[in-house]
Amino acid sequence: MRLGMTLTSNSKDNSFVTCGPLWSHECGSSLYSTGICTKANRNFKLTQTIAPALQRCETFMDIVIVLDGSNSIYPWYEVQNFIMNILQKFYIGPGQTQVGVIQYGSTVVHEFSLGEYQTTEDVLDAAKNIDQRGGEETRTALGISVARLEAFQRGGRPGAQKVMIVITDGESHDSPQMMEVVNQSKKENITMYAIAVSPTFIFRAEIRIIHYSSLRS
Repeated sequence: MRLGMTLTSNSKDNSFVTCGPLWSHECGSSLYSTGICTKANRNFKLTQTIAPALQRCETFMDIVIVLDGSNSIYPWYEVQNFIMNILQKFYIGPGQTQVGVIQYGSTVVHEFSLGEYQTTEDVLDAAKNIDQRGGEETRTALGISVARLEAFQRGGRPGAQKVMIVITDGESHDSPQMMEVVNQSKKENITMYAIAVSPTFIFRAEIRIIHYSSLRS
Protein backbone atom coordinates (compact mmCIF):
# COMPACT_ATOMS: atom_id res chain seq x y z
CA MET A 1 0.00 0.00 0.00
CA ARG A 2 3.10 2.22 -0.02
CA LEU A 3 2.59 3.71 3.42
CA GLY A 4 4.71 6.85 3.79
CA MET A 5 4.14 8.46 0.42
CA THR A 6 3.18 11.52 2.48
CA LEU A 7 4.87 12.42 5.76
CA THR A 8 4.53 15.51 7.97
CA SER A 9 5.63 16.23 11.52
CA ASN A 10 4.30 18.32 14.39
CA SER A 11 7.07 20.08 16.33
CA LYS A 12 4.77 20.87 19.27
CA ASP A 13 4.48 17.28 20.46
CA ASN A 14 7.01 15.56 18.18
CA SER A 15 4.26 13.51 16.59
CA PHE A 16 3.97 12.85 12.88
CA VAL A 17 1.37 11.80 10.32
CA THR A 18 2.12 9.39 7.50
CA CYS A 19 -0.30 8.65 4.66
CA GLY A 20 -0.69 5.87 2.16
CA PRO A 21 -2.77 7.24 -0.73
CA LEU A 22 -3.04 3.83 -2.40
CA TRP A 23 -4.36 1.98 0.65
CA SER A 24 -7.37 -0.10 -0.47
CA HIS A 25 -10.23 -1.88 1.16
CA GLU A 26 -12.31 -4.74 -0.19
CA CYS A 27 -16.03 -4.57 -0.97
CA GLY A 28 -17.33 -7.76 -2.47
CA SER A 29 -15.20 -8.53 -5.50
CA SER A 30 -13.96 -4.93 -5.83
CA LEU A 31 -11.09 -3.02 -4.26
CA TYR A 32 -11.48 0.68 -3.46
CA SER A 33 -8.34 2.79 -3.09
CA THR A 34 -9.49 5.34 -0.56
CA GLY A 35 -6.16 6.17 1.07
CA ILE A 36 -5.42 6.18 4.78
CA CYS A 37 -3.43 8.33 7.21
CA THR A 38 -2.00 7.34 10.58
CA LYS A 39 -0.79 9.58 13.39
CA ALA A 40 2.05 8.37 15.61
CA ASN A 41 3.61 9.87 18.75
CA ARG A 42 7.29 10.46 19.39
CA ASN A 43 7.71 6.80 20.40
CA PHE A 44 6.20 5.62 17.10
CA LYS A 45 3.06 4.42 18.83
CA LEU A 46 -0.02 4.74 16.61
CA THR A 47 -2.56 7.09 18.15
CA GLN A 48 -5.10 7.76 15.39
CA THR A 49 -6.09 6.43 11.99
CA ILE A 50 -7.92 8.56 9.44
CA ALA A 51 -9.55 7.36 6.24
CA PRO A 52 -11.68 10.31 5.12
CA ALA A 53 -12.82 8.76 1.85
CA LEU A 54 -13.71 5.36 3.34
CA GLN A 55 -17.32 4.34 2.79
CA ARG A 56 -19.23 1.37 4.11
CA CYS A 57 -19.50 -1.54 1.70
CA GLU A 58 -22.83 -2.38 0.09
CA THR A 59 -22.12 -5.94 1.24
CA PHE A 60 -22.33 -4.81 4.89
CA MET A 61 -25.12 -7.27 5.70
CA ASP A 62 -26.22 -9.52 8.53
CA ILE A 63 -27.85 -12.58 6.98
CA VAL A 64 -29.76 -15.12 9.06
CA ILE A 65 -30.75 -18.37 7.37
CA VAL A 66 -33.88 -19.91 8.87
CA LEU A 67 -33.59 -23.57 7.96
CA ASP A 68 -36.45 -26.06 8.06
CA GLY A 69 -35.04 -29.27 9.54
CA SER A 70 -38.31 -31.04 10.27
CA ASN A 71 -39.08 -34.63 9.28
CA SER A 72 -40.83 -33.52 6.09
CA ILE A 73 -37.53 -32.33 4.60
CA TYR A 74 -35.92 -35.17 2.63
CA PRO A 75 -33.25 -35.97 1.56
CA TRP A 76 -31.18 -33.80 3.90
CA TYR A 77 -27.94 -33.93 1.89
CA GLU A 78 -29.64 -32.13 -1.00
CA VAL A 79 -30.68 -29.32 1.34
CA GLN A 80 -27.11 -29.12 2.64
CA ASN A 81 -25.73 -28.90 -0.89
CA PHE A 82 -28.25 -26.18 -1.67
CA ILE A 83 -27.19 -24.16 1.38
CA MET A 84 -23.53 -24.54 0.48
CA ASN A 85 -24.20 -23.17 -3.00
CA ILE A 86 -25.93 -20.13 -1.48
CA LEU A 87 -23.16 -19.45 1.03
CA GLN A 88 -20.46 -19.59 -1.64
CA LYS A 89 -22.01 -16.53 -3.27
CA PHE A 90 -21.70 -14.34 -0.16
CA TYR A 91 -18.74 -12.03 0.46
CA ILE A 92 -18.11 -13.01 4.06
CA GLY A 93 -15.60 -11.04 6.09
CA PRO A 94 -15.08 -8.11 8.46
CA GLY A 95 -16.93 -5.05 7.22
CA GLN A 96 -18.86 -7.14 4.73
CA THR A 97 -21.36 -10.00 5.08
CA GLN A 98 -21.73 -12.20 8.11
CA VAL A 99 -24.04 -15.19 8.33
CA GLY A 100 -25.90 -16.99 11.09
CA VAL A 101 -28.03 -20.13 10.81
CA ILE A 102 -30.93 -21.37 12.91
CA GLN A 103 -32.73 -24.65 12.33
CA TYR A 104 -36.30 -25.28 13.30
CA GLY A 105 -38.90 -28.03 13.40
CA SER A 106 -40.98 -28.35 16.53
CA THR A 107 -38.38 -26.19 18.31
CA VAL A 108 -35.61 -23.81 17.24
CA VAL A 109 -31.83 -24.29 17.57
CA HIS A 110 -29.07 -21.75 16.86
CA GLU A 111 -26.56 -23.64 14.69
CA PHE A 112 -24.10 -20.73 14.64
CA SER A 113 -24.37 -17.00 15.25
CA LEU A 114 -23.61 -13.90 13.22
CA GLY A 115 -19.90 -13.18 13.19
CA GLU A 116 -18.99 -16.51 14.76
CA TYR A 117 -17.15 -17.40 11.55
CA GLN A 118 -15.20 -14.67 9.75
CA THR A 119 -14.44 -16.23 6.36
CA THR A 120 -16.42 -17.97 3.66
CA GLU A 121 -14.33 -21.12 4.14
CA ASP A 122 -15.10 -21.27 7.86
CA VAL A 123 -18.81 -20.71 7.28
CA LEU A 124 -18.88 -23.47 4.66
CA ASP A 125 -17.10 -25.85 7.04
CA ALA A 126 -19.66 -25.09 9.75
CA ALA A 127 -22.62 -25.43 7.38
CA LYS A 128 -21.58 -28.83 6.03
CA ASN A 129 -21.61 -30.19 9.59
CA ILE A 130 -25.21 -29.16 10.27
CA ASP A 131 -27.24 -32.31 10.92
CA GLN A 132 -30.98 -32.51 10.46
CA ARG A 133 -32.60 -32.24 13.89
CA GLY A 134 -36.03 -33.40 12.79
CA GLY A 135 -39.31 -32.70 14.50
CA GLU A 136 -42.89 -33.88 14.15
CA GLU A 137 -44.04 -30.30 13.51
CA THR A 138 -42.86 -27.57 11.15
CA ARG A 139 -43.20 -24.27 12.99
CA THR A 140 -42.00 -21.77 10.41
CA ALA A 141 -43.59 -18.78 12.13
CA LEU A 142 -41.72 -19.69 15.31
CA GLY A 143 -38.46 -19.92 13.36
CA ILE A 144 -38.99 -16.46 11.87
CA SER A 145 -39.86 -15.02 15.27
CA VAL A 146 -36.73 -16.45 16.92
CA ALA A 147 -34.60 -15.15 14.05
CA ARG A 148 -36.01 -11.65 14.53
CA LEU A 149 -35.85 -11.58 18.33
CA GLU A 150 -32.66 -13.57 18.96
CA ALA A 151 -30.52 -14.39 15.92
CA PHE A 152 -30.07 -10.78 14.78
CA GLN A 153 -29.09 -9.86 18.35
CA ARG A 154 -26.33 -12.49 18.49
CA GLY A 155 -23.47 -10.71 16.79
CA GLY A 156 -25.62 -8.28 14.80
CA ARG A 157 -23.95 -4.99 13.85
CA PRO A 158 -25.47 -1.50 14.07
CA GLY A 159 -26.17 -0.15 10.59
CA ALA A 160 -25.90 -3.51 8.83
CA GLN A 161 -28.66 -4.42 6.41
CA LYS A 162 -30.71 -7.26 7.90
CA VAL A 163 -31.61 -10.13 5.58
CA MET A 164 -33.57 -13.26 6.50
CA ILE A 165 -33.64 -16.28 4.17
CA VAL A 166 -36.26 -18.89 5.02
CA ILE A 167 -35.69 -22.33 3.48
CA THR A 168 -38.70 -24.61 3.88
CA ASP A 169 -41.11 -26.91 2.12
CA GLY A 170 -43.84 -24.45 3.06
CA GLU A 171 -45.95 -26.85 5.12
CA SER A 172 -46.15 -25.38 8.61
CA HIS A 173 -48.23 -26.08 11.69
CA ASP A 174 -48.35 -22.46 12.84
CA SER A 175 -49.47 -20.83 9.60
CA PRO A 176 -52.12 -18.66 11.35
CA GLN A 177 -49.24 -16.70 12.94
CA MET A 178 -47.29 -16.34 9.70
CA MET A 179 -48.61 -12.96 8.57
CA GLU A 180 -48.08 -11.44 12.00
CA VAL A 181 -44.42 -12.50 12.32
CA VAL A 182 -43.67 -11.43 8.75
CA ASN A 183 -45.16 -7.99 9.39
CA GLN A 184 -43.17 -7.66 12.61
CA SER A 185 -39.99 -8.41 10.67
CA LYS A 186 -40.88 -5.83 8.04
CA LYS A 187 -41.33 -3.19 10.75
CA GLU A 188 -37.74 -3.83 11.82
CA ASN A 189 -36.50 -3.35 8.24
CA ILE A 190 -35.62 -7.00 7.76
CA THR A 191 -35.56 -7.99 4.10
CA MET A 192 -37.05 -11.47 3.78
CA TYR A 193 -36.70 -14.13 1.12
CA ALA A 194 -38.32 -17.55 1.05
CA ILE A 195 -36.98 -20.56 -0.83
CA ALA A 196 -39.23 -23.58 -1.34
CA VAL A 197 -37.54 -26.97 -1.31
CA SER A 198 -40.75 -28.92 -1.86
CA PRO A 199 -40.69 -30.61 -5.29
CA THR A 200 -44.47 -30.31 -5.61
CA PHE A 201 -44.85 -26.67 -4.46
CA ILE A 202 -48.19 -27.67 -2.92
CA PHE A 203 -47.66 -25.31 -0.01
CA ARG A 204 -46.43 -22.27 -1.93
CA ALA A 205 -49.05 -19.99 -0.32
CA GLU A 206 -46.86 -19.60 2.76
CA ILE A 207 -43.82 -18.99 0.58
CA ARG A 208 -45.69 -16.13 -1.04
CA ILE A 209 -46.61 -14.64 2.34
CA ILE A 210 -42.94 -14.51 3.37
CA HIS A 211 -41.38 -13.54 0.06
CA TYR A 212 -43.84 -11.24 -1.65
CA SER A 213 -44.97 -9.44 1.48
CA SER A 214 -41.36 -8.46 2.03
CA LEU A 215 -40.89 -7.30 -1.55
CA ARG A 216 -43.90 -4.99 -1.24
CA SER A 217 -42.57 -3.35 1.93
